[in-house]
Amino acid sequence: MDRRIRLKRYISLCCSFFLVLFNLNSYIVASANALDNTNVNNEIYVATSSNARIADEFYFDSIFEGYRIILQADKNVVPPDTVVKIKKVEKLNGESINKIVNSNVDYDEGEVLDVVAFDISLWLNGIEIQPENGNVNVSIEPLLSNNKSKENIAEVFHITEDGDISKIANDSLDDGKIDFVAEHFSVYGFAMLGAAGGHTQADAEAWIDSMHGTAIDYDGAYGVQCVDLISSYYRYLGYNIFNYVAGNGYAYTFNYSPLPPGWQRFGNNVDPRPGDIVVFGAHQYGMYGTGHIGIVRAVDSTSYKYLDYNGTGNYDAGTWRWKPLRNFTSIIRPDFVIPPVIPDHIPGPVGGSDDDIADGDYTIRSDVAEGRSLGWEGDGNTNGQNVCLKDYFKNGDYVWTLERQSDDSFIVKTKQGGKLLDILGGPYSYGNEKNAIMWDYVQGNDNQRWYIVRNGSGYRFIAKHSGYSLDVRNGDTTDGNNIYQYYPNESTAQRFYLEKHDFPNVEETSADDLKDNATYIIRSKLDVSKVITTESDSSGANGKNIYLYDYNSPNLPSTQIWKLEKQSEGTFLIKNTYNNKYMDVVWYSLSNRANIYSWERHYNPSESWYIVKNNDTKGTYRIVNKNSGKVVDITGGQTANGTNVQQYIWHEHPAQMFFFERVPAPVEYTVTFKENNGNIISTRIVEDGESAVAPQAPYKEGYVFVGWEGEYSNVHANTFVTAKYNKLPDSNNGSNNNGINIGNNGSNAGNTGSNIVNSNSQNNNTSGSTSGNSSHSGGGGGSHSGGGGGGGSRSGGGGGGSSRSGGSGGGGSRSGNAGTKTSQNSSSVSNGSISWQRDNKGWWIKNSDGSYPRNEWKLVNNSWYFFDSQGYMFTGWLNSNGSWYFMNTDEGSDNGKMVTGWRVVSGKWYYLSTATDGSGGKMLLNTTIDGYRLGADGVWVK
Repeated sequence: MDRRIRLKRYISLCCSFFLVLFNLNSYIVASANALDNTNVNNEIYVATSSNARIADEFYFDSIFEGYRIILQADKNVVPPDTVVKIKKVEKLNGESINKIVNSNVDYDEGEVLDVVAFDISLWLNGIEIQPENGNVNVSIEPLLSNNKSKENIAEVFHITEDGDISKIANDSLDDGKIDFVAEHFSVYGFAMLGAAGGHTQADAEAWIDSMHGTAIDYDGAYGVQCVDLISSYYRYLGYNIFNYVAGNGYAYTFNYSPLPPGWQRFGNNVDPRPGDIVVFGAHQYGMYGTGHIGIVRAVDSTSYKYLDYNGTGNYDAGTWRWKPLRNFTSIIRPDFVIPPVIPDHIPGPVGGSDDDIADGDYTIRSDVAEGRSLGWEGDGNTNGQNVCLKDYFKNGDYVWTLERQSDDSFIVKTKQGGKLLDILGGPYSYGNEKNAIMWDYVQGNDNQRWYIVRNGSGYRFIAKHSGYSLDVRNGDTTDGNNIYQYYPNESTAQRFYLEKHDFPNVEETSADDLKDNATYIIRSKLDVSKVITTESDSSGANGKNIYLYDYNSPNLPSTQIWKLEKQSEGTFLIKNTYNNKYMDVVWYSLSNRANIYSWERHYNPSESWYIVKNNDTKGTYRIVNKNSGKVVDITGGQTANGTNVQQYIWHEHPAQMFFFERVPAPVEYTVTFKENNGNIISTRIVEDGESAVAPQAPYKEGYVFVGWEGEYSNVHANTFVTAKYNKLPDSNNGSNNNGINIGNNGSNAGNTGSNIVNSNSQNNNTSGSTSGNSSHSGGGGGSHSGGGGGGGSRSGGGGGGSSRSGGSGGGGSRSGNAGTKTSQNSSSVSNGSISWQRDNKGWWIKNSDGSYPRNEWKLVNNSWYFFDSQGYMFTGWLNSNGSWYFMNTDEGSDNGKMVTGWRVVSGKWYYLSTATDGSGGKMLLNTTIDGYRLGADGVWVK
C-alpha cells in the first residue's frame, strides 16, 4: 500500500544459498559488527564432533534447516575431533542476503530456488580454528527443494564483512549439490539458478495456496507490503521483479510496468482467471493512493477470490479476499505452460514383467512409509471389498499370491480368500483414480492382469487393460487410505516392494531350567526395573497390547505375571495371569516389527515360543516365535513406560534379552550326594516336592556300585544321600570285568545301574568264546561279530563290554576322523582313558575315573562327539552356541561323529564347515560353496 521497492534495474534474478565460513584473523574480530544481531537466529546447532568414516580425515556430515552440509579434509588440515557450529543468518550489516546476492549474479533470466544463509565455524577444545596446510572440500545439498534439475547451475561468491561481494566460481548442479574447495574460511555465497518458466496454471494455484498465512518481507524494507507477495510470485515463476518495475515501484505502477516474455495485460473488460495478478489503481475500488495488488485464486460467475499481503494497511499476512467479478483496474496473466493431454490408457511394457519374480506368496510393501503394505478391508473373501493401504505392524501380514500368465502378466490374488486384485469398472475402466477392489476371476478381463516391472529399488504394478500404475492416493500414509490406478509417475506412491512370505523351519531348543506351569515376571536386560506387561482391561477382549512398564513391587499386579505352559515339542505358551490370554504375534505375521499382543488360545504356532538361553554371563534368555523364528523385541531399544513389544529378527541386542524370575520365589532344598567316607560327590538344588537327579557314582577299584542310600525324590528338606558298593570277587576266579558298566547312568531314582559280566567267561579267551550279557553274535560282552573277551570297543579293538565290529580283547575305543572342534566344554582324550558303554537308552563314555561327559563336546580318536545332559551320545541336528551341527545318524562306526563337508539330510543338501580354525562342522548359511548357493536355512538353493 504505502510501500516502495528500491529498484535495481540491472540486477539479475537468482536464488541464493548463503554460507558463512570464518576467517580467524579478521572476520571473527569483526563479527559483532558484521552480523546484525537483531536478525540472527539465536539457536545454534552444534555437532558432537567430526563423524569421520576413516581415522585419517576430518569428515562432518549433518542436516540443518533442510540442507545437508558436508565438510571434508585431511586430518593435518582440520583435526578429526573438531566440533562444527552452525547458525542461520538473515541479514549482513542490516541488508538482506537476498538483496546482496541478487545484485551480483550474471544469469539474466532464471527461476529462484532458495534464499538462506548460515554461519558455520570450526572449534577445537573451545577455541575457534580454521584450516592449515591444505583445503577443505565443501558440499551443500538442499533436501526440500521441489525444483531440482540437471540444468540448474550455481554461482559461488566471496563476501567480505562489509558486504562487498565478488564471484569466484561456477558449479553445475547436475548432482543436486554445490561443491567447492575452501582454501581458508571467510564469507561465501551461493546462487542456485534454474531456467525460467515451466509452470502450469495448476502449479501456480498450488503455490498461491501455500502462501496463505505467510508474511515474507521480500526486500527487507518497509515491513510486509502487498508487492512483496508479487515479488515472490515473480521469483517462483522464474523472473526477477526488479527487471520489470516501472516508476517508483508502487502497486499502481503494475498497470503499465514492463512484462516478462509471453505475459499479457488486460483491462476490466476481461474476466480474471486463477493465477492472474489483479492490480488496483490509485484511489480505485477503495484502495489507497499507492494502489493495491494481489493474486487471483478462484472465479465464479459473479465474483473472484484473491490473496494479498497488507490488505488493511496493518502489515497483514496472506489473506483471502473477495471482489465482484470485474472489480479491478487491470490483470496481468502469466504465460503458463499448457500441460500435455494425458491419454486415458497407454500401452503396457514391451518386455512384460520382470523375469526375476517367481510365483509364490508375498507381502507387497508400499514405499510411502515404513510399515505400510497393500491390504484390504473386511475378510478378504468378498467380491467388491476395497483394496487399501494397511499398517502391517499393527494388523499383521496381508499375503498375496502371484501367478505368472502366458502373456507375462501376473494374476495377483489374496492368499486368504483367492480373490483377484481388480480395477473397478471392468476391462474398459480407463483414466485416473479408478478404484482397486477384489473380485472373483473373470476369464479374459485384463483389469485383473498386472505387469510387474522394476521401479527404482522396488516394483511398479501396471494394469494390463489401461497401462496405468497402482497408486496410493495422494501418497497419504494413513492406515486404510485408498488404492487406485493413476497415470505413471516417479512418486513413492507407485513404488512397491515384494517380500517373499515363506514360513521358516524354526528349530530351537528351550532352556531346561524353566519350570512348566510356574509363574514368572519377565525383566528386560535394557533396564531390569522394567518388565513385560499386558494392557489391563476388564472386558476380557482379545488383542490387548503388550508393552514395557515399571516393575510394581511389592504390590505386583497380575498384568505383569506370566505362566509358562510347556508343550510336547519343547515350546512354551506364555499366558498372562490377569486376562488368561496368551502372548501372540498379530495375525501369524512373519514381518519384523509386527506387534505382539494377548489373544485367546487358537492352536497356531504364532502363540508358541522357544525360550532359549543366551550365551552371555548374565543368564538372559531370548523368546523365539515358533511361527516366524523372530524374537520378542523392545521397540527401538527404548525403556520408557509403554514402549511397545514387537517381534524382530535376532541380532543379539539387549532389547531382545530377558531375565525370567519366579514369582513367588520357590522354596528350595539341597540334596547332597556323598561317599560313605563323607566325601561329597555332588550337590543338587531342587524345589520343594521335586526329585533330584543322581550323579554318576565314582568308580572304585574292586567294587561295583549297587545304589544310593537315602531318599532324593519328593524332597521336602535338605537331604544327604550315600553311594553304596559291593566288593567284587577276586580276579583269579577266571572272570574278566573289562568293559563293565559301573554306575547308575544318571537315573532319577536309586537303581543299581550295574551290568556285570557272567563269571563263566575265561581270562584271555581268543575267538568264538562265550560270556554273559552278550548281544547279537560273537564274543563275550556283546560284540557284533567275532572277537573275544575284554573291554568293549566300537570299531576295532576288543570284544567284551559292547563291541560293535569285533576284534581282539582290550579297553574300549571308537575310531574315525572329523574337522577340528574347540569349545569351552570340549576336551581331548587318549584312547586308553575312556570306555564306550551302551544301555537301552544309547551310547555313552565312561572315563577312567568313573565319571562321564555331559553337555559337552569330546574328541575321541580325532572324531568329535557331543554328549547330552544325561550323558548320552547325540545324533542328528545339534544347535550349539547358536550354530548348527550334524552328528552322524548312520549305523556303524561313524554313528554320532560330527559330520563335515557336503551332507544330504531328509533329501536336502547342506554344507558343514571343514575349517580347522575351531569352526569346523558348523552349517554354513548365505554363501556359495563349490559353485552351489546355500540359503538362509543352509539348504542348497537349486
